[in-house]
Amino acid sequence: NIGFTAEFERSVVFNHHQLIAEANLFQFDSRARRSNCWYSKDEDIFHCLPGAYILGMPKSGSSELWERLVKSGALRAKRKETRFFTRGEFGRPRTGYLDNSTSLTDFARAHREASKSIETEIRVKGFSDGVVLDGGPHTLWWSAQAHDGTDSGAASVPAIFFQISPLRHSFFFVTLTEPGRRAYSDYWFLAEDGVVRPDS
Repeated sequence: NIGFTAEFERSVVFNHHQLIAEANLFQFDSRARRSNCWYSKDEDIFHCLPGAYILGMPKSGSSELWERLVKSGALRAKRKETRFFTRGEFGRPRTGYLDNSTSLTDFARAHREASKSIETEIRVKGFSDGVVLDGGPHTLWWSAQAHDGTDSGAASVPAIFFQISPLRHSFFFVTLTEPGRRAYSDYWFLAEDGVVRPDS
């Protein structure tokens, strides 16, 4: 029992068929050969969904992996942690929890800058093989949306992730390390930020 059973067992509020129907309306741009990208006429914005994810764990080398993947040029990301899925980790989010009003476009907006790089490459080369990278290292283990583990009435993060993940083949990266060293490193990391107070 990890303390989040109420949310973890809750039926997902997303309708997968509804998301598929929404995606079919987007008319994905075939010039983005390895990404789900589309042009929104209403917003005058080029959107792309992530096709690669660093799922975790924290303090296990995810930042170094993110830097190496972005430097390779094939994976595109402007910032490492968008916290789209784990937005409630540190308190009630200002933008609200994820629910049945959350759309694929909302997810894509979290990666606007990365989408711009693919759009620019298409304009220059006529195509792009770039893939948007979502680098949140907490997605693997943060199952509940509420920061204190209480039942917020929202679907669990794993259930949301399963339903809203891109329609094409995606890449998933998981970084792990020895649990004791990871916990020790995370403890002092949080202590430096004042989240926890070291014993005197």
